[in-house]
Amino acid sequence: MRLVNWYWDGLLGKLIDLLDKQFEIKVGEGAPTLAFKIGVSALALFLLTEIYFRIRDAIQQHLDSKKKFVDVTLVEDVQSPLIDTIEAAKHPDLVIKPLIKQKKYARVAAIYASLNQHKEAAKFFKKAGDLKNAANNLALGGQTAQAAQLLMKHGDYLTAARFFEEIGDHANAAKAHQLAGQPAKAALANAKAGKPDAAIAVFADYFQNTQDPPPRQLEMADACYAALRGELSDKIDDDTKKPLFAEVAKRFMQAGRTDLAAECFQEAGDFYRAAYACMQLKKPDRAADLLQQMDPAHPEFADSRAILARSYYDLRNYTQCAATLAPLIQRQAPGPTNLDLFYLLALAQEQQGKIELALKTLNAVRAINPQYGDLNKRIPALQARLQTQ
Repeated sequence: MRLVNWYWDGLLGKLIDLLDKQFEIKVGEGAPTLAFKIGVSALALFLLTEIYFRIRDAIQQHLDSKKKFVDVTLVEDVQSPLIDTIEAAKHPDLVIKPLIKQKKYARVAAIYASLNQHKEAAKFFKKAGDLKNAANNLALGGQTAQAAQLLMKHGDYLTAARFFEEIGDHANAAKAHQLAGQPAKAALANAKAGKPDAAIAVFADYFQNTQDPPPRQLEMADACYAALRGELSDKIDDDTKKPLFAEVAKRFMQAGRTDLAAECFQEAGDFYRAAYACMQLKKPDRAADLLQQMDPAHPEFADSRAILARSYYDLRNYTQCAATLAPLIQRQAPGPTNLDLFYLLALAQEQQGKIELALKTLNAVRAINPQYGDLNKRIPALQARLQTQ
């Protein structure tokens, strides 16, 4: 930075002062001064460049007079890769052949790359053991498939997968993604490759054995959902889809994406959990429709009746609410675990105008838990209504 300031403000500043004092040439302040400095700098750079090339050509002619070609080995210690590249632009063979003899393949590859000869660059990068740069040059040269295969050997599976996808080789892209630890992308690539069974196997194995944190599992659920609605939608039957929809639904529910969870539970045939999600979404009509499809032999059928009753109550169908709860309550006495059912029945009875029955049910609840809900307000209110009838 000091050197730059010395040149810009010191040397060029003194030049401006000299022109002013010796030749009475005035350089204006601001933009004229800046333009003057840039112009002088450009001229100096041009002159230095011209001097360099003239000296170089003179040396070249002198060497050529003694020898037909330049022996690069004589000046190897003072030549930099940059000079190699400059020289190779005009005399590639004179620079490259000696380097090949010395087995300096990385230098040779870099020169070919600078000359946009990517095929040759890849060849010598490979000889130098630099497989990544070899693959990149193959890709730049239009040999993307070979580049991807080389990256697979190098262990750069992520880049290999991207290259395979660019050329539409989804089967190999799936293998690369799997090796890179990206099962979601591997499954999607298998689906695009027309291998639905392989895609399903990846998803199923992941959901069964994963120890990933919830955010990573949610990513997989998103990928699986996209595949089931997209590439796999018409390639596998509903019975094959159901277990995957069930796994996806669990992750969506855990993430609070209740709308998608309800949809996926329904696709999985789990009407009980689908209805539960619908009730959280305040969609009692949809919940009621789902629960009516449940098989009475289902292990959770009895539990589902409580949700069905609640959905009827929210729909203001109090008769159906009470009718749904009646069989449940008849088989059990009020207790700490079922007071919500008895309380809901009382509310439905009240809405039907069956005040005496409602009071009887509420008193049964109070006998177990006197502080439950709003019993202390609701019972006196119903007693007052009963007296006015």
